[in-house]
Amino acid sequence: MKSNKTPTLKKYLILVACMIVVFTACKKEATVDNDSSECQDFTWAEGIFNDATSMMDEAAITNNLTLYDTISHDSTVSPCCMIHRQNTNNSDPDTIIIDFGPSDCFCADNKYRRGQIIAIYNPPFYIDSLNVITLSFNNYYVNDNLVQGTKTITNLGRNPIGQYQYSSVVNGSITNTNNQTMTFKSNENKLWTVGDTALVWYNDVYQITGSSSGTAFNGIAFTDSITTPLTIEGSCHFIVSGNLSLTPAGKSARTVDFGSGSCDANMTVTISGKNYLVGMH
Repeated sequence: MKSNKTPTLKKYLILVACMIVVFTACKKEATVDNDSSECQDFTWAEGIFNDATSMMDEAAITNNLTLYDTISHDSTVSPCCMIHRQNTNNSDPDTIIIDFGPSDCFCADNKYRRGQIIAIYNPPFYIDSLNVITLSFNNYYVNDNLVQGTKTITNLGRNPIGQYQYSSVVNGSITNTNNQTMTFKSNENKLWTVGDTALVWYNDVYQITGSSSGTAFNGIAFTDSITTPLTIEGSCHFIVSGNLSLTPAGKSARTVDFGSGSCDANMTVTISGKNYLVGMH
């Protein structure tokens, strides 16, 4: 009598081989590195601390944060914000407080803010060359995200062609609505390249160079370096151009391209040769 064990064994081996192939394919697919969350967290933090600087600059120069409403430009904040000055004499540092109040203040960039941004600087003028301005935050929230830490800005005067230069050091953190905290440290230089008047934010264009590091909301540490200057326009709430390289711990470097000048919330993140169109926070 002929045994049929051999066909059965062949079928079994074929089945096992197929399962191995499927498992290997699934494993490869599962380990594809396409996570851009650290890049998004970087843009969120960079934007938060740059916005604080822009608002304080305008408040210091104009004592106003709705300067452009009268000519149909969008302002940074709405009238629910108050500006307080403590500059009774020139013998000690002066203080400016931007106070959004204890309740959410809806701003023209479609963000809700509450709490205070505080600037301390040396008298008599905020924009004095070599002046050091320290920004801090008191119960300051943006869209219910708690912002903490300091930003120290040093006015380096003008370069040979008359452009204002600043150094900027951030040591801060942001805690989101899920009670996750990201840390953010940056050491950057800012160059004023276009504008009618320095520190009148709507007309100004800045280029930013430097590097930063931190821990993203997912708990993964990262470092980054700006490879092509990041361009920030006062009339836009996003980075409009420039490139950087960001490396999360244990992952390959990501190349981030912010475009060629359009004001939009998109950036292209390249990971292992593949491009991903990603929205900025």
